[in-house]
Amino acid sequence: EVSVIDKTEIRSEIIKRRIHYFYCDNCGEYLGAVEECDDGYYHSPGEYNLPIRVDSVWFRYNQQLCEECRKQFIDTLKNTLINLGFKPE
Repeated sequence: EVSVIDKTEIRSEIIKRRIHYFYCDNCGEYLGAVEECDDGYYHSPGEYNLPIRVDSVWFRYNQQLCEECRKQFIDTLKNTLINLGFKPE
């Protein structure tokens, strides 16, 4: 007969998680929370990134926007371009 001795150890571990909370840069509406990955990456909900090149100069609009503020921004941008003489294609 073989006697088996089972030794059990209970360990407590503290795990730290980095949580990023996002709000609309325009109106302050809560957009959500995202946990950062081990490699430091995290998704940004509501990120609206619009690069525009004029001649050789790049301009960039980069904001966290809720859906309503994003729609308002696009409408304002379209109207501004039309007022400057741009024509939609």
